[in-house]
Amino acid sequence: MLKTASAAVLALTLGLTTVTATPAHATLSDEEKVIGLLGLFLLGAAVAQHNDDRDTARTTRRDPGWRIVPARCLTGVRTRHGHVRMFGKRCMTRHYAHANRLPERCEISVRGPRHLRHGYTPRCLRHAGFRIDRMRH
Repeated sequence: MLKTASAAVLALTLGLTTVTATPAHATLSDEEKVIGLLGLFLLGAAVAQHNDDRDTARTTRRDPGWRIVPARCLTGVRTRHGHVRMFGKRCMTRHYAHANRLPERCEISVRGPRHLRHGYTPRCLRHAGFRIDRMRH
């Protein structure tokens, strides 16, 4: 939508400030100058707003307040097919304030020696933008 608004402002500015190359009308009136400057100002404001929105989006994606998962929840489960590393679901619920925001696609269930274990795969969480808090609590 911002691109459409910017394009409309640019088209309006160019349309209002276009001067035909006839000798009788070779200069701009004061009104045309003001309209042209106003159009350029609006275009600059739209570009600045667009850049601010992009910067905010980048900062939000890397926001460490809710994207760092506790290392204490990283565990291993021995299965018949080998060792599986995962973040335990119960631990994440207890020690990670935003466990309800973890991506469902990263959930796994693994049959351990005694019972079924539920958790999240580290690789999937990493690809989703989560990082491990390396400090032990």
